[in-house]
Amino acid sequence: MAAQLGFYGAVAFATFKALVAIGLFGVVAIGFLFAPLALAERMVAFIGALCLLGDFRLSDTAGFILAVVVILWQWRQRLRSAAAAV
Repeated sequence: MAAQLGFYGAVAFATFKALVAIGLFGVVAIGFLFAPLALAERMVAFIGALCLLGDFRLSDTAGFILAVVVILWQWRQRLRSAAAAV
């Protein structure tokens, strides 16, 4: 990775990956992001966090995609529950 991004780019990317993975692990442990998570949502977040831990082919892409899926799904759930409360 350092050959492609340079030393500082690789450090910044690895730090960002770690922060996203820690956030996903926190979401899994607490069971809440914008709304309570169902078991399937927790599993998707957990798999996404695991994908971000390693430096394997396509694992970073899969991890970031799963993180975005969980965040967008939770955002949608929050809007849906807010609309139901009105």
